[in-house]
This record gives sequence, structure tokens and C-alpha cells, in this order.
Amino acid sequence: MRILIYEHVSGGGYADQPTPPSLLCEGYAMLRGLTTDFKAAGHQVTVLLDSRLAAFNPPLQADKTSIVSSLDGFEQTIENALSSVEAAYVIAPESEGVLNYMTKRVTASGVLTLNCSSEGIVKASDKAAVAEKAKRLGLNFPKTIQLNPAESVEAKAEAVDASVGFPAVIKPVDGAGCSGLSGVQDVSELADALENVLADAGSSGVCAQEFVGGIPASVSLLCKKGQALPVSLNLQDLTLAPPDGVSSYNGGMVPFEFPLKQEAFAVAKRLVESFSGLQGYVGVDIVFTKDKVFVMEVNPRLTTSYVGLRKVSKLNIAQALIDAATDKQLPSNVELTGVCCFSKVPIARPILFAWQNFCAMESLVSPPFSLFGQEISYGLLLSCGTTAENALHKLHDEKEQLKRIWEKGQQLW
Repeated sequence: MRILIYEHVSGGGYADQPTPPSLLCEGYAMLRGLTTDFKAAGHQVTVLLDSRLAAFNPPLQADKTSIVSSLDGFEQTIENALSSVEAAYVIAPESEGVLNYMTKRVTASGVLTLNCSSEGIVKASDKAAVAEKAKRLGLNFPKTIQLNPAESVEAKAEAVDASVGFPAVIKPVDGAGCSGLSGVQDVSELADALENVLADAGSSGVCAQEFVGGIPASVSLLCKKGQALPVSLNLQDLTLAPPDGVSSYNGGMVPFEFPLKQEAFAVAKRLVESFSGLQGYVGVDIVFTKDKVFVMEVNPRLTTSYVGLRKVSKLNIAQALIDAATDKQLPSNVELTGVCCFSKVPIARPILFAWQNFCAMESLVSPPFSLFGQEISYGLLLSCGTTAENALHKLHDEKEQLKRIWEKGQQLW
């Protein structure tokens, strides 16, 4: 089958604009992994690639690469690419309707979409709607309210205090990852948190959520026609920052063993199956407290945990996306072997002469693209082992190797 993969950050969604380096390394890692897995399953792969990235000739096993040099030319480039393929998969944020728009674009072209349906994306992306759904299902979900954009900051503060309480989490209604996310301790930090949402995620809406302390994790599922199969429990390394900081997703571990694992699987399965239109890969973010599983949000798309999952899964996840979009049934189970840890690594002023050495590192699934005007780039490292301790030890060694490559010709990090 001829397949197009469009990843928004690396594929031209930011052409002519500054590219967020932290998101770029996640996006490119998913693009590279999915390309490799489709190829391993015997398919032909076309990808879109930002011209600034293409200039590096990055490691990517696509059969065809369509270069995007400007946003003005993006529409024609995507139209040409869709005209030559049979199926397409979109990796894009839900924020500002990007994932929904691109998925509808694929469907309108007559190409088989391997994503969730537009209906499923819209419903599952709305954090306030997910909260209501979880409440009706009797699942643990932090208190959540959507803030009225027409109200003053003072009125919003009163609403948060009365319905959610402090500390609280402020986030965009349809945000992806940690975009626009802030933790606020009290009323005095609310105004700055609201500004962060507008700056990072546009004006699609803001919600306030009760802060739930615990262990952040996620469940990856394969879905088809109202059925969902939990595949893995994943540990998440997250930083929840105050409004004057930057919240971030730093990496994770797949799989993650925890006493409440089976309960997490049951909760994620029940929630996902309550939505119509979810298909293929879906992630559910959760938080473990001492004795409860709290649902946080649903991601109707590939998530960064996939870069670790594909390393430990005996099932080709890319082929499973095709199977879910056609007449084949979901597998009865997915066997996982070993543990994979992965981490985003900030690299100051990455140097071009070291590029080949960076790309030669098998563990560096996303090399640090040194784009003009950026002081910091990010690489994404991963390492696998038979146990979590073994994988973490190897990841530490890989970070040391990356540091040594960088240090050639530069001062210490």
C-alpha cells in the first residue's frame, strides 16, 4: 500500500515560522519510527518534510519526500502528495483544530484515513467534554470547569476557587502535550496562566482543573468500531511549571509496571469505548494516586510513547493502524518484551560538524536540528533493556556519549 505520513512540526506546519524545538524532536521521532514500521510491513511511504530539516539530509527511510518550503505552497504540496497514495496518517496537535482539519483533508481527497474520525477527534479532544463523560461513567476525574472568555480575571478567579479550588491546573480546552499548561498555587498567578494559554495555544478556550498529585502515566490503546484494546501502560516524566516557567513532557518508560495497572487498563478501555469514531492508536493520560486511577485526558492520535512502544512490541503498530481502518479485527493481545526508556535532551548550539556523529547514534532517534535563531535544540534518546533499571542505566550511558560528541570543539555543557 502507498501511504502518506504527515507530521505537523517536522512536515511543514511551521514553514516560514519559528519551529518549537522541544516539540520538533518528539514529532520527528514519531515520523521516523512510523516510517520505519510501515516500511517493515512492506508498504511504500511518502512523507512531507520542512525544507529546513531536509537540508540536513536526516536519517529517514521514506520512499519519497515532498519538501515544504513555505506555508503558501503547503496546500499544493499536500494535495499532490495525497493524489499519489492510498492511505494517510496524520500526526498533529488537536489545538486550534489542526488534527481535525488535516484528517478531514485526507478524507475529502478520497484517501483512506488511518486516523480517528473527525467526530471522534473533536469529542475526545475537548477536555471539558471528556470530564463530563468520565463523570457519567463513574470514573475518577479531577474537578474541571471551562472558563468564560468574556468574564474578567477576577470573575474567573472566583469560578476557579468555588468549583475547582487551589492549587489548580490551567490548560487550553483542546491543547496537546504541555502547550499552554500552568500550575497555579493561588489567585495571584491566574492572570499570567491565562496569558500563557493564549500565547501557546490560541483562543480556542480555557479550562481550570483540580490539581491531582501522584504519578503521571498513560495507557496506549488500539481501537476499532467501539472496541479498544489496552496495549501498554507508560510512565511519563512531566514538569508542571508555574506561569513564569515552562511545563514540559521530558520522556518516559514503556512498559511501566504498577500495582494499579489492570485498573488503569479497565478505566482507559471503558472511557475510550464510550466515544464513537475513535480508531487506531489512542492514548489516555492518567495520574496514579496511592489507591486510585484518575483520568486526565484522551489523545485521539499517536503519542510520543509510541517511540518506546514500537521497540518492545512484538506487534507492528503501524500495520495495526491499517488493520484497524480496514476489515481486520483487533488482536486479542499484544506481547511486550523488555523495557524502553526515552528522554528529550537539550543541546546548546549544536554544531554542524558533529551532525554525522549524532546521526550515527542508533539510540538518538531524533537528532538535534540546529535551526537558525535557536540557541537550544533537542535530541530524543532511547535505550532498551531487560529491566527498567537496565534500560535507565543504558540511557545514562547514551547521554554521556551524546555529551562527548557535543564537547568536541566546544566548551563544556
